[in-house]
Amino acid sequence: MSPLRAPDYYWKGIMGTVTLEDSVITEVSLEEGPGYCHQTCKSKHMYDPDKDTLRWCENCEIWQHTTTCVSGPPRGLKPHPDDVHLLHRKNPLPDFQGRHILQILDWPIQRAPVKVGDVKVPTSYEVFVTTVRKYYRAGSLPAQWQEELFQALAPLRKDQAQSHFNAMMKTAVPKKQYLCQSCRTRFI
Repeated sequence: MSPLRAPDYYWKGIMGTVTLEDSVITEVSLEEGPGYCHQTCKSKHMYDPDKDTLRWCENCEIWQHTTTCVSGPPRGLKPHPDDVHLLHRKNPLPDFQGRHILQILDWPIQRAPVKVGDVKVPTSYEVFVTTVRKYYRAGSLPAQWQEELFQALAPLRKDQAQSHFNAMMKTAVPKKQYLCQSCRTRFI
């Protein structure tokens, strides 16, 4: 299962597609969600967004539980050339310099609960991260890059999307890198 794109949602074993017209839900379709993680998953291939943190391997196209199913990278293993989230500072592109977008490029593709006050809220910026990596690999930013990223926040109004984007820019980048347990070559 690839990273989600609006309007797909996943919640505790159920995959849903929501159809919106003028910010009003007109249709919801539900189906049993896909399994997560690699063959030896210790979490029974399930995802609980209230508790689990998952990382995506772009090479294997698989989500992996960080608490039970992956390990830190072995010492001496160098990042793969496609791990742009680890290598972009050594190969800067002019379009990206001095922009918030560099911060997004640093993030892993991750789903994790984030504590907001006393409550943990499921959070995922995977659409942002995958889109920014696509821009970086293409070598330049499109003129309307910020508006394109905001489309991922639909059905939020533009002011809500801007507020969400600003909050996202204050989010701490997860520092720990993991080694994909399927290909064992990519950092996630």
